[in-house]
Amino acid sequence: MKRPAAKPVETISERSPTMKRPASAIAEHSGCKIFRIPAGFQLQCGEELDSNAFLAYQTYGTLNESQSNAILFTTCYGERSTASSVTRLIGPGKRFDSSRYFVITVNMLGNGLSFSPTTPGSKWPIGGISYHDNARAQRLLLDSLGLERLALIYGFSMGAMLALEWAVQFPKKVSSVVAVCGSAKTVPANVYFLETLQEALRSDPLAELADSKVITRFGGIAQPAAMDTYAAIYADWIFDAPMASGGGCPDAGRPEFARSRPGGRAYTEKLYKSAFGVDTVDDFLRVWREDFANWDAMEHYAVSSTWLRGDVSNNTVHNGDLRSALGSIEALVYIMPGSTDQYFTAEDIKEQAGMIPNCVYEPIVSPMGHAAERMPDVQPQINAAIAACLAKATG
Repeated sequence: MKRPAAKPVETISERSPTMKRPASAIAEHSGCKIFRIPAGFQLQCGEELDSNAFLAYQTYGTLNESQSNAILFTTCYGERSTASSVTRLIGPGKRFDSSRYFVITVNMLGNGLSFSPTTPGSKWPIGGISYHDNARAQRLLLDSLGLERLALIYGFSMGAMLALEWAVQFPKKVSSVVAVCGSAKTVPANVYFLETLQEALRSDPLAELADSKVITRFGGIAQPAAMDTYAAIYADWIFDAPMASGGGCPDAGRPEFARSRPGGRAYTEKLYKSAFGVDTVDDFLRVWREDFANWDAMEHYAVSSTWLRGDVSNNTVHNGDLRSALGSIEALVYIMPGSTDQYFTAEDIKEQAGMIPNCVYEPIVSPMGHAAERMPDVQPQINAAIAACLAKATG
């Protein structure tokens, strides 16, 4: 089937002056294409999305005549499509081989590259943006490219949650999904983690609140003091066990369901040294904190709010029935949780996987907690899952 011609797109540098971000950001994200979300886009929260809203995205390779070779690579928390964690995986002979596949990477709303609370002149919704909203907007983008079906959606962490959202919302549009270290619904430990992070931001003296809880700005400051606490809390959760004790829990308030998973050794055996190229835990924490400065605090808040409300069944079709939502998926799905992930917990994800009709549950055994997906020794396992999905989708 011949696909319709794609609509003209514009690059970041071609956007109007009122939509431009600072020069450094424009240079960093140069080469992204812009899709204008149609005016009147209704959000799940009941608000209407700003009429200037847009998605920033990139494409690689060529869509074949049968449209059977399209891959959507969804970004995760703390990641943009221009990050090396994305771009190093795409190209001829790489995981997502652009000589064989048409690969689309789309930035999540709120991440500082797509429409965000930091976009000059933006009106960010008080009720926030959901995964459901992101998937609907991305569907409009792919429609504009003439795409009728995706051979694969690949996602890690929040990207995995968005991939599963896609598979529920648009079951006829998705052939396969590989969801790594992510879930169909934000599980209790994850909720506790995210609420702890957001409470740290709300406690900042510069935080301006609406409805006593929703942060609207930090007085124009990109990195308020609370971001130090935010990053430190995250460091306590990213690996297998709380850093301060190597197994115990320095947060005495953590309920049992939010305590560390067994089997982790990242802090106790100093595995972070080789994984992150540092010599001491202080070096790791410094690099870790610097990485969080790449996003404005409002971007961290906006995207973590999307994460917090993750639930593929939260819609008018399934009305909160997770079994019904996951049971509607027609795609082949590989669910691959990290065995020691503290917040995307494997036991909760296994239960969700059992609700998907055509699902392969294949945990990634790693001592590196949520960072398992980035570890060199697990790449063959992930690549094999992707290959199996693409063989079925394109064979």
